[in-house]
Amino acid sequence: MKRRPILSIRAKLTAAFLIVAFIPMAAVFWILSKHVQESFDRLSRPRMNNARTALAADFGNTLDATRLQSLTLAQNARLSELVYLCAQTGYARELTPIIHELNALGQTTNLDFIRLASPDEVLAAYPDRTLFQQPLGPEFETLAGEVFQTGRALTTISRVRAGSKQGLAIIVIAPVRYGGGFDSLDQAPVDAALITGAFLDREWLTRLHNLTAAQILFYPGGRYTDAAPVVKDSPPLGQAFIEALDKDPAHTAVRSLGGREYLFGGMPLAAPDTGAVQGYLVIGVSREEMRAALAAMRETAVQGALLGAGLCFVLAFGISMGITRPIAALGRSARLIGDGRFREARNSVRTRDEVGLLGRAMNIMIDGIENYSEKLAMSERVAAWRDIARRIAHEIKNPLSPIQLSVQNMKALYEQDPEEFRQIFPEAADTVLEEVDKLRRLANEFSEFARMPKPEFESVDLPEAVENVVNLHARTAPGVQARFSADCPGALVRADRDQLNRVFTNLIKNAIEAMPGGGRLDVLVRRVNDEILVAVEDTGEGMDPAQLARIFTPYYTTKPQGSGLGLAIVQRILQDHGAAFDAHSEKGRGTQFVIAFKELSRDKPAHGGAPHA
Repeated sequence: MKRRPILSIRAKLTAAFLIVAFIPMAAVFWILSKHVQESFDRLSRPRMNNARTALAADFGNTLDATRLQSLTLAQNARLSELVYLCAQTGYARELTPIIHELNALGQTTNLDFIRLASPDEVLAAYPDRTLFQQPLGPEFETLAGEVFQTGRALTTISRVRAGSKQGLAIIVIAPVRYGGGFDSLDQAPVDAALITGAFLDREWLTRLHNLTAAQILFYPGGRYTDAAPVVKDSPPLGQAFIEALDKDPAHTAVRSLGGREYLFGGMPLAAPDTGAVQGYLVIGVSREEMRAALAAMRETAVQGALLGAGLCFVLAFGISMGITRPIAALGRSARLIGDGRFREARNSVRTRDEVGLLGRAMNIMIDGIENYSEKLAMSERVAAWRDIARRIAHEIKNPLSPIQLSVQNMKALYEQDPEEFRQIFPEAADTVLEEVDKLRRLANEFSEFARMPKPEFESVDLPEAVENVVNLHARTAPGVQARFSADCPGALVRADRDQLNRVFTNLIKNAIEAMPGGGRLDVLVRRVNDEILVAVEDTGEGMDPAQLARIFTPYYTTKPQGSGLGLAIVQRILQDHGAAFDAHSEKGRGTQFVIAFKELSRDKPAHGGAPHA
């Protein structure tokens, strides 16, 4: 199972400080950004209203100018006289003079088309002469009839075709009268209707764009047809926007067009005579300048926020360091206490807060633990020496009894029966010598255990060293089937060769002695990661858990002739070599000893101090 990464208290505190600082900073940035955005939106709406007002004024001026030009043409004296003469003959008179006069007048105006009509047909047209004596058409017939009946000029907006042009146009139909013989021109009958018009075309849209500096979109009849300036992409405003303008002429929407952002609004194009909306001028007020200003402001704000975050990080890190450094010092003290290094464990935390109070309390505790440990160590040493003295006294007492008995018997026989004394003297002397030899061996083992020589480390071929001990002792043991196996020939460890031989000699001899009736002895050498493991396993009598727990205790033995120092010496040697060791045993099944040595790299020197466990 993969371990989850652990965050230190310092990292957690730093993150907490940053979060606490970032949340209000982000909130302020969001509120400020929203407020500025709303302010920019409020600035866009006056520009939209100003553009709408300018367009409305221009549209009104265009209507007035078109109407004025139409009425001026209709009241032209020469044209009125020619039309009057033609009307007197039932419009059967030659129309060439009228056509020439109409063409001459048309060239002096800005009108896109002019038509002179009787109640039934077109008498003359400019600039499209092909309409001569053609029907008026449904778009003009009704309006012209109204002019003939009322004698009043009409102004409207309608979609018409004039020559090659077609589209929405301002149309003025004015009565043509000849005032001769009448006190007032309005009293004269209507001889013809003068139909004039000016198309709302791109030229007009360009003029509106130049007037307002806005994007102009033209929607005659509710459908997009043209724009100024010309746009390559389809406008983002569809029928839904036009329908919204029908309901609310002040409706606006923000859309992108050509990669730029606009605030769009609309102005209806209504016919002056009926008020019917014939189309819309959609006005787009660019928001790019405001958008750029907002982006610059946001960039500045982000830079400020990053700078603030950096300062917050430095501040948070400094504060967290101030909080965690004393805690780290206390942790170091706790580790040193665990290692028993009480003099080094005293901390220097002097803060005037709860952590400082804890540091002072820990120093007091260290003093108490150090004093207690010294007393405990002293009592343990005394207890240990008492136990050793008791065991030595017990071991010495065992041979002293037969020595005492032998000497007493020899003394009594020497005084009572010298002849019998000479007979038993050799046997008694041998007994005394044997027991003295036991005492000497006991003294030597104790001296050796108490004064274990310092290891002389070198590179040792561990599999070879173990195999030599197995061949020396186990192969010749009666009834014992010894087996040696190694999967790492030539594996080197850093060890004292003589002490290493003593360790394995002791373990193998113990295993053989645990199988007095014969059995199997397995000695295995294996490489596991960067360690060399040696396992010594027998099928002997085994031990129960209580016996197994005491096998490394000095002078504890389960053998009648054992000194109890063999495994204690093994433990001492392995500790000096930094080797890990363990024992497993089961009564009636046998015992296993496992020792783990750190493998020595071949390019690493073997000489020096003791290895680390």
